[in-house]
Amino acid sequence: MEQIITQNQNLKLKLIFKDNNFRFVNSGKLGLSLVLDYLKKFHNFNLKNDEVFVPKYMGQWIYSSLNQKSITSPAFTKKTKVIYMYHQFGVPQKINLIKKFSQENKTILIEDCAHVIGGNFDDNINIGQVGDFTIFSFSKFIDCYLLGGIYSKDINFINYIDKTINASSKLQSLFNYFSLKLAYFLNEESLIRKKIFNINYSLYNFPSKHLNFIEKNFNKYIFKEINLRIKRFNFLKQISFKFEKMDFLKYDNLILYKLPLIVDAKDKENLKKIFNKLNFKYELLQYDTNRNMLEPNYQETIVIEIGSKNLDFEKQIEIAIKELYEK
Repeated sequence: MEQIITQNQNLKLKLIFKDNNFRFVNSGKLGLSLVLDYLKKFHNFNLKNDEVFVPKYMGQWIYSSLNQKSITSPAFTKKTKVIYMYHQFGVPQKINLIKKFSQENKTILIEDCAHVIGGNFDDNINIGQVGDFTIFSFSKFIDCYLLGGIYSKDINFINYIDKTINASSKLQSLFNYFSLKLAYFLNEESLIRKKIFNINYSLYNFPSKHLNFIEKNFNKYIFKEINLRIKRFNFLKQISFKFEKMDFLKYDNLILYKLPLIVDAKDKENLKKIFNKLNFKYELLQYDTNRNMLEPNYQETIVIEIGSKNLDFEKQIEIAIKELYEK
């Protein structure tokens, strides 16, 4: 286990990528593809009949990856065999509720941790160890271009991954890496850039060994990023009474991808004006304030970066408190 030193606490964080049941893969999408192939071969998952229950507002390429090998539905039906639990922006779903629902309906639970590396609650819930299979995407947290991961307590599945990946080569991964590196040098509106990304996303479904130097760089830089995100999350926990609607602040060691600022509609408009005036970066995105894919409540929400790329994070939070709660 890695020990993370936070501002006021000395907390143990269970990092999945240090577990024996974890494997690095070329990308999170490859991990998902491997899970679906495994379910087809060993769990009687019928691609033409069985459904995957998915939430709304995931990335379009996740839907694309799922739809290539399964039928997806935004609602639970009699044909649902897999529940795809997606921790949006890294904010955990109401895990106990969804896991219980999955067990009662005898479905397979895939936990999408593309937006979160870890976190725990009451020592009973460890993010990344809830589902039958867990998918990670580490390029969301550091600039490693492509690196994902997969975790499962199913030893047969881990053996299946090892066998499948060992039989592949690194040629596709090398192509992915150098083409992505080229794409990032091009203008964001460039047609060539978009085509390069599309080609790469299409290839992620095919097995390929991940690149060792990317894993090495990941291990070199990730802990600094983890420490910063935990420090910022704990800063929020200390003032959680100011953000009472953000009930996910009850978690410990939560390593978020981004932070949704859940405020009333009027306060949201005021906050947008303030951020625009001060040139603070933010996004307006649909977020499930219920944290429950079984009964979602999507609302347009201000979302800000919580990682090292946002040098203004503390200022944004302090100004939000001053302008919205101390006026």
